[in-house]
Amino acid sequence: MRRILLLGTVLLLLGIAATASAQGSPEAPVSAAQTGGTSPWVLVLIGAAAGAVVGALTGLARRRRAERVGREERGDPG
Repeated sequence: MRRILLLGTVLLLLGIAATASAQGSPEAPVSAAQTGGTSPWVLVLIGAAAGAVVGALTGLARRRRAERVGREERGDPG
């Protein structure tokens, strides 16, 4: 279930990043200023969401590992 949720979140973030990316005009001169593009705030939100997902998964793994080590030290079978 968590893998499906993680995969869905990653796909959503990639979709947001793909639709927010700029498509410059091929006829525009090189010196012309690009308008549009990915807003820095969109990038901040994508980074924050990705950080939250990674942090949650890391925290869950750390908690499981600590519980397992605690059970092994107490001699509980599980």
